Amino acid sequence: MDEIYLPWARNNKKSFAHDESRVKALKDFFGKLELRDIPPLMIEKFKIRMLGATTHRGTDRKGTTVNRYLQLLSKIFSMAYYNGLVDSNPCSRVRKEREGGRRERYLTYEEEDRLMKVLTGDLAYLMPAVIVALGTGMRKAELLGLRFDHINFGTCRCFIRSTAERWRFFRIACS
Repeated sequence: MDEIYLPWARNNKKSFAHDESRVKALKDFFGKLELRDIPPLMIEKFKIRMLGATTHRGTDRKGTTVNRYLQLLSKIFSMAYYNGLVDSNPCSRVRKEREGGRRERYLTYEEEDRLMKVLTGDLAYLMPAVIVALGTGMRKAELLGLRFDHINFGTCRCFIRSTAERWRFFRIACS
């Protein structure tokens, strides 16, 4: 973990800090065992222990979080496999936890008002983009990829490419 995975994560992942903290939990559970000595049953016990744990916020740990630990461990095993340190990835035989549904979040009118009040002075240039984002639900990457020819001001529609071949449109407020 320390010799191969963490240096790779520091150089290749923006979220390497999350991996570093999760690696600590993995090392606490598996101790000084060699990767080749970790069977699927032991990974299953780790999963059960993680599910029963309470977070630092005092809430029960969710299956999604446990899956992130399992994905990290699986990536570590995959890298060890490609480097000839293990013969297989035992994580492939451990079933992932069920994850909750996608959360949809909308700003309340009060939150929207507070946001608009903040967009003054040095941040005033963000106002048009925020208005379009609020009105259409576009994500940051979609907004940044928007071009003038994607907008039909006559029908107040904005067209963006959602996949390689398909376009989707948003109705925008034209005033």
